[in-house]
Amino acid sequence: MKILFVRHGQTDLNNPRRMQGISDLELNEIGINQAEVVRKKLEKYNIDFIIVSPLKRAVQTAKIINTNMHKKIIIDKRIIDQMLF
Repeated sequence: MKILFVRHGQTDLNNPRRMQGISDLELNEIGINQAEVVRKKLEKYNIDFIIVSPLKRAVQTAKIINTNMHKKIIIDKRIIDQMLF
């Protein structure tokens, strides 16, 4: 079994290099393009399903990656990034 980890594409808060934590932003144009690039790179893998956090940017990235695969997307709040300082 192989597990592939993919980070969500860029949002407007990523651009100025600010931490966004659980801010629920959608991807910006660059982030959408990044997700499309990843989608093309993942086409060679036999992916069974996608697990994603419920944050908009993560779900949007997963949906773009899943465009041609038509796999089940599982939304799981347990994988939201936790910022510990």
